[in-house]
Amino acid sequence: MSIALPARFPERLVAECPDAVIYADAAGNIRYWNAAATRTFGFSAIEAIGSPLDLIIPEWLRSRHWEGYNKVMSGAQSRYTKMVDRFRSSLPSCRCAMTQAVLLALPPSYAM
Repeated sequence: MSIALPARFPERLVAECPDAVIYADAAGNIRYWNAAATRTFGFSAIEAIGSPLDLIIPEWLRSRHWEGYNKVMSGAQSRYTKMVDRFRSSLPSCRCAMTQAVLLALPPSYAM
């Protein structure tokens, strides 16, 4: 049995989520930033969108972050791969990777 969802449900779910939701492209530039991200990180969507993820990554972690990020964007598996695969198998139409309360970009193998 399928239940019809309200119009624009996926967009509203992400926009109104009480947790920070951020989408970054493969280059690490922020492309989506919800209101909870503003509350969490203190930057408005206007400030964040188009900025690199460095905006929210402490300077002392950036080197390690970008090393791992670039590996995953090149197709390597991360420590989150199994969690993402389990999540995706339960919701096949969802393609996201969760890192705490923040959703980030996916490697090309998870492209929509």
